[in-house]
Amino acid sequence: MSDTIVDTSFGKQLNTKGNKVCEYIWYVIFAVIFAMSIFPSINMYAALLIAPLMIWLFFYDEFYLLTAVFLFFGEQLVVVIGVPIARMFTIMLIVKAILFDKSKRKLNVFLIPAILVLAMYAIFALPNADNSITIREYIAKGIEPPSSFVLNAKWIFKYIVDFAFLIFLTSKFQVDKKLFQRFCFYIVICALASGIYGFRANNIYNYVLGYTNSGELFGVDRYMGSFNDPNYTGFFMNLAIFFTIKVPEFKNKIIRTVVLIMLYYFLVASGSISGILFNVCGMVAYIILRYRMKSVKVLFISGAAMILAVFLVLNVPQLRNMGIVQSMLTRVESQFSSSDSSSMDTVTSGRETHWIQYMDYYKNQDTVKKLFGGNIHMTAAIDPYFTENFGNVAHQAYIGFLLCFGAVGTFLFLLSFAIKTGVNLVSYFKYKDDYYLLLFICSFIWTFYGFGFDYFADWRFMLFYFL
Repeated sequence: MSDTIVDTSFGKQLNTKGNKVCEYIWYVIFAVIFAMSIFPSINMYAALLIAPLMIWLFFYDEFYLLTAVFLFFGEQLVVVIGVPIARMFTIMLIVKAILFDKSKRKLNVFLIPAILVLAMYAIFALPNADNSITIREYIAKGIEPPSSFVLNAKWIFKYIVDFAFLIFLTSKFQVDKKLFQRFCFYIVICALASGIYGFRANNIYNYVLGYTNSGELFGVDRYMGSFNDPNYTGFFMNLAIFFTIKVPEFKNKIIRTVVLIMLYYFLVASGSISGILFNVCGMVAYIILRYRMKSVKVLFISGAAMILAVFLVLNVPQLRNMGIVQSMLTRVESQFSSSDSSSMDTVTSGRETHWIQYMDYYKNQDTVKKLFGGNIHMTAAIDPYFTENFGNVAHQAYIGFLLCFGAVGTFLFLLSFAIKTGVNLVSYFKYKDDYYLLLFICSFIWTFYGFGFDYFADWRFMLFYFL
C-alpha cells in the first residue's frame, strides 16, 4: 500500500496505513520504560526488550520518535555496561535516512553556516585534542592505552555521528509537522517516566550547606530524574511542561492538569533555581505570544494564581514540610539570605568565578585563537589545562563557543540560530500554526539555559539548536 499521513493522536499511525503493529509496539515500549522507572534494576532487561522493537520500527517513521526515549534514558538502556543502545540507534537513524527513507526532507538553509563551523572544528581542532588524562586513566587501570591518534579518531567519529544524526532527524521534522508534534507528546510521556525514575532509583545530588544552631549538618537533596545533573532535569521538565500545554493529545483539561502537576513536582524536586526562573520567564513569553492583546489579562490571572500557589505552599504545613519544598527553600535561603547574597558569584552558585577565569583566558590568547578558536571545551572532552588550572568547566555555553569556535565562528553559529528562530516566530504570527510556536519554545529554552550551563556538543541539548 502507498504511504499516507493520517490522524496522529495517541494510538494512531504515522505513514503506515493499515499497520497496527507499530501502535502495539509503542504501548510495549512505554510499558517497559515505566516498568524500568519503577524498578530501576531491570534496566538491562529493558534494553534487551526495546532493542528488537527498535529494529522493527526501523522500517517506519515511528523509528524517529525513539529519539524521545533516548533523550531521557540513553544512559540507563544498556545491553552491557558501557554499551548503550542509544549509540546503535543514532547510527541506525543515519543509515535509515540515507538508504531507506526516500521521503522528502528539508535542511534549514539558515543553519548551513553553523554546519560549516561544526565541520571546521572537527577538521582542525579535534585532531589536536590532548588525551593525557585519558591515557593516565588507562595506565592506572593497568590497561595498555591506545595511541592519541586512535583516541582522537574515536572522539571525531562520535562527534560526526551525533551531528549527522541531528541533521537527518531535524530535516525530517522540517517537512513532517505531525511527526514532530507526536515527538513532543512522547517527550512528555518520557519526562513523566524520568521523574519517577529519579525517586525510585534515589538518583539524588546531595550536598551540605552548613550547620544548624544545634551543630547539626543541613543540606539539600536534588532529584535528578534519569539524568546526572539536576539542572539538566530542569531543562527537560520545562520542555515537557510547555509541550503539555500545546500538544493536542492533552486537550482533556483534567488529564493536562494532572500531568502538569506531576511535571512541576519533578521540576521543584530538581532544586533548580534556574529551572524555576526559566519557567516564569518562559510562561510570560508564551502568554504574550499566544494571547497578544489579551496577554495583560492572562498575565494578571496567571500571576495571581502563582502568588496564591506560593502562599499555600509556604503556609500549609502539609505542603511546606514536603521534602522537595524544604530542599528548595533551604537552597534559596542559602543563596539569597546569606551575608554575601549581594555577590554575583553567590547568586550564580560560583559560576561568575569560572566566567571571569575563562574570559580572561580567552582575552589572553593570540589573535588567531581569538578569531577562530580551536580549544577543546566540550561536555565529553575538555583540555586538561582547564581542569588543572580552573578546576571546572566554564558553566556557560556561549563562553564555550568562543573557546571552541573563536569570535568569527561563534558569530556565524549564533547568527544562524537567531535567524532560524526569528523565521519560526514570524511564521507563527503569519500562519497561526502551533508547530512554529513549539519550535520557538525549543529555541527559547536552549538560549536561556546556555547562559548558565555547558552543553556542547551533547546531542540531547544540541537537538534544540537545530529544530
